[in-house]
Amino acid sequence: MYKCCIFDLDGTLVNSIYALKRSVDLTLGHFGLGPISIEDTKQFVGDGYKKLVERSLMAYGDRELTHYKEALDVYNEVFKDCCLYKVEAYEGIPQLLDFLKEHGILATVLSNKPHQRALENVAHVFGDHTFDKVYGEREALGIRKKPAPDGNAKGLSFINREEDLGNRTGSPGRYSRCDLGLSSERRVGGI
Repeated sequence: MYKCCIFDLDGTLVNSIYALKRSVDLTLGHFGLGPISIEDTKQFVGDGYKKLVERSLMAYGDRELTHYKEALDVYNEVFKDCCLYKVEAYEGIPQLLDFLKEHGILATVLSNKPHQRALENVAHVFGDHTFDKVYGEREALGIRKKPAPDGNAKGLSFINREEDLGNRTGSPGRYSRCDLGLSSERRVGGI
């Protein structure tokens, strides 16, 4: 039986492409560049905001990345105001999360989005009590971003505790990882 499902946030649980596009548009606009197309936004996302900003600058006129450091600061500032812009759950996701709760399966978010923005997105779209844990980017704590396994290991450490699982046998549970629309499973054992 599955004990926990770990979900990516952007592009898996929620459609946030318009918030990301708006944030990039405002960032590029600060330097007289852009706007970015929705198609390019979709192509440039998936590896965290630093890569999104880098790819956007290079594609829209700053091939030498002369504005990169300042652009990261600008992006972080504008993203605070834009991170919820037109963000909504994909069809069927609320029902899936209800199903997991009804069956006692823990639900966790593991995102490359800055941690505070991940918390805000989840609370805005799903409320404060839908997920058991929400983790955004935590590189400052030495936890590398996806696809590195660090976040999974740290994110899953809480489910081996008996009080979280109600597991009195001490046997490992199973979890499902839903990331970028793909699903895989593995034994949780010694994490």
